[in-house]
Amino acid sequence: MKRFRLLIEYANTRMKIVHSIILISRTTKLAHAFCFHYILSSTYSLHQQLMKIY
Repeated sequence: MKRFRLLIEYANTRMKIVHSIILISRTTKLAHAFCFHYILSSTYSLHQQLMKIY
């Protein structure tokens, strides 16, 4: 039960973060480009790390 509540809290905070990112990106295109670049670069680095493992 405790784990489930933690999961809900985690999901809620993630939604808040995503929502704030969307709000920022709507106000400024620069922030949107930065978020896109950040997501892309983090995904790429994660991919590189996975490739090193295998």
